[in-house]
Amino acid sequence: MSVMLSAASCLDWAAKLTGLSNVPALIAAAQQADESAEPVWFLPYLSGERTPHNNPQAKGVFFGLTHQHGPNELARAVLEGVGYALAGWHGCRACLRY
Repeated sequence: MSVMLSAASCLDWAAKLTGLSNVPALIAAAQQADESAEPVWFLPYLSGERTPHNNPQAKGVFFGLTHQHGPNELARAVLEGVGYALAGWHGCRACLRY
């Protein structure tokens, strides 16, 4: 069995952080992110992590922030970070044939 501790709660947290009313508004904001901006990376470990990295002390973090980034770019980074984390879990699962 695999567990990602913060997938959905990261989305709720990011909506609140960026002043948006809910997750659908977060998704809409992410779609408006500046395509020409340097990427922002988000590690979605707001509650530690269990899969694929068993580390209860893991912390969430944004990388690559500059003055050109705003709420839309943060929204996109959170959605991508959660997506990449889920894909990483799925990749591990496929390797183990679980």
